[in-house]
Amino acid sequence: MPEPSPRELVELLARNELRIRTGILELPVEALGTESDLAVGLGVGYRDICAWKVDRIPAGRTRVGLRWEGITQDLVSLLADSSLPGYCVWVSSLDVLLAGVPFADRQRLWNFMRGTFRQSRGLLLSMPVGATHLLPEGERALWIEYGRLSVWTKCNREW
Repeated sequence: MPEPSPRELVELLARNELRIRTGILELPVEALGTESDLAVGLGVGYRDICAWKVDRIPAGRTRVGLRWEGITQDLVSLLADSSLPGYCVWVSSLDVLLAGVPFADRQRLWNFMRGTFRQSRGLLLSMPVGATHLLPEGERALWIEYGRLSVWTKCNREW
């Protein structure tokens, strides 16, 4: 299956036809930090999961206690947030959270997101291009095979 453009991926995830409406958008380093602007161009809701999580940490707490199950619960909460517009929500900075969980748990998270995570809205997760320690090549290949991974390039939009 040919790799979809970012817009084609969003259109796919926004439709109710898929059982699992999750996709990955890989961003080059020079595009990191511009996700909110890019999301507007794609017509999707947007949230930085790290900023969102920090805002919810109780005062005085010294540890976040990252686990893959907690990350998936956070994603469910973000998708349920009616203040985020659209049929698809772009969540950035997942890579930062993934760096804090053991490799085996990352594998569990990707396996769950790819095969089990079923929500009423599409979910677009951004990852840095080449972050194979967070999104291993074998896992990446599966997302490509399923037509749910796109790479943002300069021809998609100048940044």
